[in-house]
Amino acid sequence: MRNGVTAKLLAKPPARDTYQSRRSKTENGVRIPPNGGGLDHKTNTNKSRGVLLCGDVVPIQKMNGATGSASLWVKEKGGNLIWVLEEIAEDVAFITVDEIGSLIRGRGDVGAIWGLERLRGGMDVQKLIPGFPKLPGTNTGALDYDAVAQLRRFTARTANSISIPITIDQLS
Repeated sequence: MRNGVTAKLLAKPPARDTYQSRRSKTENGVRIPPNGGGLDHKTNTNKSRGVLLCGDVVPIQKMNGATGSASLWVKEKGGNLIWVLEEIAEDVAFITVDEIGSLIRGRGDVGAIWGLERLRGGMDVQKLIPGFPKLPGTNTGALDYDAVAQLRRFTARTANSISIPITIDQLS
């Protein structure tokens, strides 16, 4: 019964617990002496845990049937969960490379990501994705498919030398 998304989020400790012990113990910006300073501090048993999830990109389907992506935030406040979905722009491109990382072709939103004039057959994939892993110790420049599958998140370099985050999914 308690295996839904909300239950999983509530089961996680809040992110601030990991660094709470390093922070000075304050209330309203005023340091509290170890003995409590004579103030009557009641323990709040219904304490909010703050942000539980932030910035995860999830697929969405809009009311008109179109699909897209959104950034998801979940915050606990006063025992309630606040869910925020913010639609984000997402470009999808497919590039085909050979076993040594030479570009064969590209399709999809390649113009929006890299600029059409930038894609040339035979160019090294590392000109488009500088951190694309290749097998160490080989002079052939063979791609490290295991590292790509494990990392998946890289940075692409646009025609204007702007770095943008990308996710790589390998297709057979």
